Amino acid sequence: MLNNKNYITYFSGYGPTSSNNSAYDDHIGKNIKNNKIDNPISLPNKYEEETVTLINELDHGVILISGTAGDGKTYLCRQIWCRLGKSEDIWNGAGNYVETEYASKKVIFIKDLSAVVAGSADEEQLLKLVTTTAKENNSTIVILATNDGQILEKYKNYTKDNSADEDILDLLENEFLEFKNNSTNNSIKIAVKDLRDICNSDYIEKAICEVTSMERWNSCQSCEINCQCPIIKNVEKLRTETVFKDRLISILQMLLAQGYHITTRNLLLLLSNIILGHNTVELKRKILLSCKDVKKFADENKVINSSVYLNAVGLNLTPAQRVKTGILSEISTLKIGYETSKNIDAFINTDYSDIDSLSSSIKEEISDYLRFLPDNIKAEFESAKNKYLTRDSFNLYDSEYLNNYNSALVNYRICLFFNVSSTKLFNIWDLSLYKNGGRYLNLLEKCRKEPTTNQIFSQSEIITGLNRIFTGYFTNESKDLYITTSGGYSNSKVCSIYLDVVEISGRNICILINLSEDRLRLPQITIKEMRNGFEPIHFTLTPQRYEFLTNIAYGFLSSSYSSECLDDLLAFKAIIVSAIEKLNAEIMKYDSNESLSLKLISLTEQGDINA
Repeated sequence: MLNNKNYITYFSGYGPTSSNNSAYDDHIGKNIKNNKIDNPISLPNKYEEETVTLINELDHGVILISGTAGDGKTYLCRQIWCRLGKSEDIWNGAGNYVETEYASKKVIFIKDLSAVVAGSADEEQLLKLVTTTAKENNSTIVILATNDGQILEKYKNYTKDNSADEDILDLLENEFLEFKNNSTNNSIKIAVKDLRDICNSDYIEKAICEVTSMERWNSCQSCEINCQCPIIKNVEKLRTETVFKDRLISILQMLLAQGYHITTRNLLLLLSNIILGHNTVELKRKILLSCKDVKKFADENKVINSSVYLNAVGLNLTPAQRVKTGILSEISTLKIGYETSKNIDAFINTDYSDIDSLSSSIKEEISDYLRFLPDNIKAEFESAKNKYLTRDSFNLYDSEYLNNYNSALVNYRICLFFNVSSTKLFNIWDLSLYKNGGRYLNLLEKCRKEPTTNQIFSQSEIITGLNRIFTGYFTNESKDLYITTSGGYSNSKVCSIYLDVVEISGRNICILINLSEDRLRLPQITIKEMRNGFEPIHFTLTPQRYEFLTNIAYGFLSSSYSSECLDDLLAFKAIIVSAIEKLNAEIMKYDSNESLSLKLISLTEQGDINA
């Protein structure tokens, strides 16, 4: 008996589909109802409690629930409606506008601003309601689900004929474009709850725990095919394999740091694909597994190929299907398994059990990693390798054997990436586009734990990378940052004229690393003049920029690497040079004892800068 088939059918509704229906709240609602799900997946949202508290505290005001499609704006509004003690049936039966009385106030919900026709009388009436409620005590609370672009565009058009309300537009622009909190504005009661802010490593981990909780899969324990079920095996791997879970969270953090917004629906789509995805040729027309598929294959003594590791990077999907999912397409840009190093491929292709010179501890470490790799992936790789090595053709690039071998090798590397925690044998991040991804995430975590403006810079390779770019010399200088120019407005790559030195803990100008104040909250390099001679100059370290700088410091850079990072760094240098030159000009102006001197830099035998 297939005890949990309704839940699995419901869960597959979050997965990748051609119509992308999982992005819409009404589709999920129908899915829950059709499959008779009593306890649907529910992820914690800090804004639910905050909004209910605001409704209780405010005499009047507007609460904007903002975000993109799939963030759960409508879902959150419905949850708040139910928290006020109101019936879900009334909510489902109402249109885009629903209101109720609560605590001697009228509470009005607008489920989706995009449903209001632009330029219509309804739109003008709605914006007047929002404006009045924000400014006047009319004992009304308006809760409006929108995205920032929609509300800004509508208010820009609205204020053309209502210039007195431009203060609301200014407030919204500060909130959405400048990321400035307007909670101190007492004259305009508008609170913004931006759902783009909720996705972080903790939220992702909670989503994994929610999806894999024993409560949701207990019914499978009494199923007649439980021991053979690939779905249950995938759930167990996602629930219990700490390294896999941590690495999955790490790659999602890299996407967030790149500026990719992971919606709640994106996250659930990924988790659904990890658990229900497969690579079975006989089921290639079906993207996700069902209980019926598993039962049929079990009855016929056939094996279903399903790997959580390959599913996590979307290799169970065709390239066209991956593009439609969004998040799996973004994960594929990290090139996990397609990047490698000589050490890693030597590790994969060598039988270490025959090497007597290896210590027992290293052999034990290697066998421990290999123990976690799926048997079918290892068998597929060994078979493809043997066929390639024993082929009849003498052509090294025989397409059929080589393609099969490369495909099996990529699968092996992906499994290795998700199973190895840390090792002295090789850098596991060499299997991705970002070879220094692990170091970047450590820096990101450190900055977020200590988000102060006075954190001392401790990553010497970044100083070295900056010095090599700023001076054009192949220097090893890692203690201080040297600001140099070419003496004119030429595009010379070598700049020998010394302008100033920025010390890690200097008394005049220093270099710090701290947390950016925008929505992404990434590490940033800050150049600070301690006497307030100029405003602090910031340079945000995205994963791409960090990779570029560290690779420059280590002395190598792929020829295919974008020049955008170099252009960004040279622009950063130009701002620093301009600020220092203005500061020096001011000093010369007021200090008659100061004289203009020209100083050139040179390199010592050790590669340090001598000025």
